[in-house]
Amino acid sequence: MEVKILSLEKEKLKLEIRGEDHTILNHLVNKLLEDETVEIAKYNKPHPLTSEPVLDIVAKDPLKSLTETCRRASDEIESLLEQVEKQLSG
Repeated sequence: MEVKILSLEKEKLKLEIRGEDHTILNHLVNKLLEDETVEIAKYNKPHPLTSEPVLDIVAKDPLKSLTETCRRASDEIESLLEQVEKQLSG
């Protein structure tokens, strides 16, 4: 995954996310929309073969919202992994 900031304003953030597809972006958008300070979270991938997805976030503090959302998602995945490992060892 490679992330390129296309624009960053007070309440808007636009990122190009290379090497990812709908799977991670759908999850990220859904998690961002759980944050009540996020007004808009969406992504666009105009062509499945020749373009990279672009994530748009409109929020009170879009960079903070993105950071907190990524941390929450990471914690959820870590918890899932711990539960699976516990059941396998136990």
